[in-house]
Amino acid sequence: MERQDVIKLFGYWKSAGLKPPVSASSMEGQESMVRTFLDQYRDLTGEQVQYLRNALCRLQYWPRFYDVDDALANYRRERDAEQKKPITQASPAGLRKSAKLWAWTKWKLRQHRDIIPYMPTHNEILLYGQKMGLNRNEIVSNYRLLQVILNDANYCTAVGEEDIGYKVYVNPDREVCFSVTTAKGFEPNRMIQVDHDPLVANPKLANFL
Repeated sequence: MERQDVIKLFGYWKSAGLKPPVSASSMEGQESMVRTFLDQYRDLTGEQVQYLRNALCRLQYWPRFYDVDDALANYRRERDAEQKKPITQASPAGLRKSAKLWAWTKWKLRQHRDIIPYMPTHNEILLYGQKMGLNRNEIVSNYRLLQVILNDANYCTAVGEEDIGYKVYVNPDREVCFSVTTAKGFEPNRMIQVDHDPLVANPKLANFL
């Protein structure tokens, strides 16, 4: 904490309507108040100063050292409670989707193939999802996967290829999946240990693309 930080802090409290003590009515008194506060709280971080600024401006009087110490104790309690919160775990479905997308991305990088020029439109993704028998919520859940599938389809159309290198299906959990193929080096489902046979999961969609 620097001298200028103390001056800004005091200025904020003044603008909030708090009146400094009478001893700070003169320039010498103001300088003494700044110096004393800085000596007492020189080690405060910017985050702590911000906390004090907001927490103590609601007082009906100019903050005393007791008020500052009490606010800092509250800050530490809140910070400790935040750090002890359990880390939210991603859902299994979310992890599977991330694995598929990462596998697809690595495949494109190995191919040195542009991605952006072949991105489908929002309406194309919705229509494709509907053709696969997905409802609107399922389309939203699988949106990025549908996007990369259509990206490959658009690329193949542009370069005159008939096969995108894998089959697409919807498993019993209503997740869009790719069938395992090594023809073009793309094995997303093997990476995430998909247990469903695509033909059993949805025979009509096994040859969708």
